[in-house]
Amino acid sequence: MLGYDIEQYKRDSYYLGAIIGRYAGRIAEGKFSLSGMECQFGLNDGDHHLHGGPIGFGRKLWQFRTIGNMDGVSLQLDTTSADGEEGFPGQFDVKVVYTLNDNSELSVSYEAVATKSTLVNLTQHLCFNLAGHAQGSILGHQIQVRSNNDLPIDVNTLPDGCIAPVADSPFDVTTPCEIGARIDSDHQQLQYGNGYDHYWLLDQTATGTTNYAVRVVEPKSGRRLSVSTDQAGVVFYSGNFLDGQLTVKGGGVYDARSGFA
Repeated sequence: MLGYDIEQYKRDSYYLGAIIGRYAGRIAEGKFSLSGMECQFGLNDGDHHLHGGPIGFGRKLWQFRTIGNMDGVSLQLDTTSADGEEGFPGQFDVKVVYTLNDNSELSVSYEAVATKSTLVNLTQHLCFNLAGHAQGSILGHQIQVRSNNDLPIDVNTLPDGCIAPVADSPFDVTTPCEIGARIDSDHQQLQYGNGYDHYWLLDQTATGTTNYAVRVVEPKSGRRLSVSTDQAGVVFYSGNFLDGQLTVKGGGVYDARSGFA
């Protein structure tokens, strides 16, 4: 996973490894109607709200404690988001637990309690390079997504309201395909995202089951990453906006497309 030495996280604008909240993704113009109330959230992506706003969960210093158990160890993180913070209604108490067991399996669980009806979409912004965190481009990785349809985006990388079949497009990765095979084509969608920064709708057989939704393989190392979910879709981001501005853990920099999420 991509990351920094501790001081650089205070300057990070790429959300590397961050917990994302209260809401992951973009909210157009930062506006949302909830239970008849018009909410205005903080704007930090032009005219839009992104990943929790200017002071999202990735900017917080969390309370933490370690918890030992019979087959591994857990790290529990806690924070409170005040009523009205970044425009979100209700006080919001969050607990995120990372557990590493003796089989080298990492799990992350999220729990939140709000005092009012509110909008929430918690996730991680883990960014991977399966060759090694500072081993250059991820364009040689092979990706497969169990999806026959995607959601086209507009110039602001917001879904434009349509559903498009992936067939005969750079978004057809129903069989393994190198990330870099078509990423620099003149397809308008890739121009909007500066590469892949898009939503795939998962086939019904991939949701609500233990079947994988996404699989990524790095051929040289043999490392594989599989993602399973009971949700309706996934976002794939090819690290287009990494620009080598911050020093990374152990030295060096991350250039464009040196990690994916």
